[in-house]
Amino acid sequence: MSLLGIDVGTTACKAVAFDLAGRPLAAAAREYPLRTPHPGWIELDSDVVWDAVQATVREVNTALADPVQAIAVSTQGEAVTPIGPDGAALAPSQVTFDVRAVTQSDRLAHAIGRDRLARVTGHPPHPMHTIAKIMWWAENDPAMVERTWKFLCYGDLVSWRLGGEAAIDFSMAARTQVFDVVAGHWSAEILDAAGIARDKLPTAVPSGTPIGRVDPQLARDLGFQGEPLLVAGGLDQSCGAYGAGVSAPGEAMFAIGTTVCLAPVFARRQERLIGTIYPCFPHVVSSQWITLAGNFTGGSLLRWFRDTLGAAEVTRASATGQDVYDLLTAEAGDEPSPLLVLPHFAGSGAPSNDPRAKGAIVGLTFGTTRGQLVRALLEGVMFEIALNRETLAGFGIYLTGVVAVGGGARSDRWLGIVADILGAPVRRSSQPEAACWGVARLAGEGAGLLQPASVTDEPGETASFQPDPERSGYYRERLAVYRELYGALRPLNAAL
Repeated sequence: MSLLGIDVGTTACKAVAFDLAGRPLAAAAREYPLRTPHPGWIELDSDVVWDAVQATVREVNTALADPVQAIAVSTQGEAVTPIGPDGAALAPSQVTFDVRAVTQSDRLAHAIGRDRLARVTGHPPHPMHTIAKIMWWAENDPAMVERTWKFLCYGDLVSWRLGGEAAIDFSMAARTQVFDVVAGHWSAEILDAAGIARDKLPTAVPSGTPIGRVDPQLARDLGFQGEPLLVAGGLDQSCGAYGAGVSAPGEAMFAIGTTVCLAPVFARRQERLIGTIYPCFPHVVSSQWITLAGNFTGGSLLRWFRDTLGAAEVTRASATGQDVYDLLTAEAGDEPSPLLVLPHFAGSGAPSNDPRAKGAIVGLTFGTTRGQLVRALLEGVMFEIALNRETLAGFGIYLTGVVAVGGGARSDRWLGIVADILGAPVRRSSQPEAACWGVARLAGEGAGLLQPASVTDEPGETASFQPDPERSGYYRERLAVYRELYGALRPLNAAL
């Protein structure tokens, strides 16, 4: 028997089947395009995403000998799709770093109070949250909102289309900024202030809760043997932390995907974070809590470079069968870049939390090489994480090491940069598909095939990266310069 973990990201989805010990048995992935129809609008066509999910599941089932017993979905946060009574998507989904809902987010924070909103939901106000996106639709397309049966985030949308009930787990419900994270239910106060009816939201349930079975006809079409149990999954970062086995004091998951994110896990709610720039909300593990600190760009910066300036690498990768990102990171070289990149290409995450921020490449000369630019992109992402580590320390949360997961964690060069800029050891998770394994484990627990655990057992050996003292010293000096970059460019970007 096997368990299936589906991870629905911002630019790609992946499905991985595991045995009960966490060993991958079969995997498949598909990319899909982001749409940018207007400045600040960043969307996905949820039907395209659903087609990609189905394709990955079929491919996995074709290669799989052990039938899938249970399924759960790990998903990007906040992105939401309005679904009509007939099940059709009524509009493209606004993804996390779509920034059109700034005004609506500010209005909600004013109505509830910034501190109270943070205390109830565990999250500081921000236009990335699902409720602000729904409020934007209510203001700009009220007829569509009236026709909407449910607003579904991608985990609940995929599970529902597979045949489950319209249910969202607590970790994802918290990311909507409508969920009372202490009481464990939707907040009537916030819904009233937002002007959104409660019945347009899915049912909120704990991660690991059974929510139905795959529709029999769809199960046959997708190649399942029988109708596997569907189980509520969780936010991709939370699932990744669970799958990577992060639980030790001072340790955090560091996810390098489309975005990058530090994710420490706690045994209790961290009151010292409430009202700060950092969230604190339910983890996918019962009675545990998690915070996130990161940037809206990570691997997406390399994807931008690939699509805009990397035609040669794309051609070479196609001809040789190599991964295009391996070619790009190889070009980055071992020496620090003379450039500085402010990676706010989609606004900024923590610690500046500025949805209007813009990216920048500073220090260009006629001597600048492609490799220097690629390395500067990687370094800029990590300088943002270094600032977050400093800021968390100011709140009494000290990180002494990280466990790296995600596509970027496959790169030795990137993990070396992580260790050097953070000045801390980095361990590559031995579970190569941490988010998929974390959510597949939740599926196994919901099906009664695995016992709930505070931390997963990681199969295999891990690779670790220690900071180089000389490069770390250099990066400390560069960080002092980088720290001034956002503030120096903010008025110029505002003028633009």
